[in-house]
Amino acid sequence: MREISALLYGLGAAQALLLTGVLVRRRQYPLLWLALLTGAFAVDLMLAAAHVVGLVARWPHLLGVDFPVTPLYGPALYLYVRAMLTGRSARRDDGLHLVPFALLVLGLLPFYLQSAEAKVQFLSHPEGFWSRMLRVLTAFKLAHASGYLLSTLYLLFRYRQRLQQLWLTVHRRWLRVLLLGGLALAGFGIGGYLLTAASLAPVGLDAGSIFDDLTLWALALFVCALSYAGLSLSPAFVPPAHPEKPRYARSGLDPEAIARIREQVLALMETEKLYRQPDLTLQALAERLGISPHNLSEVLNTAFGQSFYDFINGYRVREVQALLADPERAHLTILALAMEAGFSSKSTFNAAFKKHTGLTPSAYRRRMLARQA
Repeated sequence: MREISALLYGLGAAQALLLTGVLVRRRQYPLLWLALLTGAFAVDLMLAAAHVVGLVARWPHLLGVDFPVTPLYGPALYLYVRAMLTGRSARRDDGLHLVPFALLVLGLLPFYLQSAEAKVQFLSHPEGFWSRMLRVLTAFKLAHASGYLLSTLYLLFRYRQRLQQLWLTVHRRWLRVLLLGGLALAGFGIGGYLLTAASLAPVGLDAGSIFDDLTLWALALFVCALSYAGLSLSPAFVPPAHPEKPRYARSGLDPEAIARIREQVLALMETEKLYRQPDLTLQALAERLGISPHNLSEVLNTAFGQSFYDFINGYRVREVQALLADPERAHLTILALAMEAGFSSKSTFNAAFKKHTGLTPSAYRRRMLARQA
């Protein structure tokens, strides 16, 4: 059992570190909070593995290093979901959410500064002041994490309209994986704490109990699920666009006019395939329709929920998908097909294709050819 636990914790820690590195490299504000969450998972799992294989007993100064990490879970999850749903950038008061973590580290300094002999003694006989203090702090950590989890669920209720807009996107599925996993972890943690409340555990949970094992197993499996979801839903690591909505109060377009222009736009795209023009702009399309660019932007946002370039590139990507699946065009390069569909540069095409499909163009072509074979 110990070998299985050590292997599971080690794999979970490695996955969490890898995922953290991927997120940090993207250097985007919402993803930095997600990186903080996965980094905290990595620390917890690495120390769990160290306990199982006996490293903590050999290096006593590792004892309790992971204890202050839990207060990072709630704020990181909350701030990440808030940024995903609202599109808010970093705010000055975001750092206040990390104050409990900092206070916990400062409060535990006397414990960390003890000698190795004192920590070995405490590990073998968890009694006295620090045992009682750590149990109280564990209760606080669980309450703190639960409060943030409830706040995150409130965010989903408050911004439910935005969530509905994400329903058909990978972001909707990604948030579902993230929040269901968070609820499961909170349930395991609280349940384990309550069921072992009478014990004298050095870090608040009974390190030798099945409940503590279940909590850590759940964390390791959750990290693996996040890694798998992140790979299969790779566009989830690109925060959803939150374009500034223009003020349409004085546009003069009523619902009937919007519906009429919508049909005209669809006709130009699907019948005349106007999107194949590489130099097509919002101004040019508006002139073709005989309306202002402002009104066209309103129609695209209101009727399609997209910006001009997302709307046009969506048509281009779907055409490239059809061309890539055509065996008679298998001899043509992907770039040639992209240019045929209206893209004007390779970088724009690659970014748009992956955003709309979740795959690179070459990976999509290999998949299509494999299915045909």
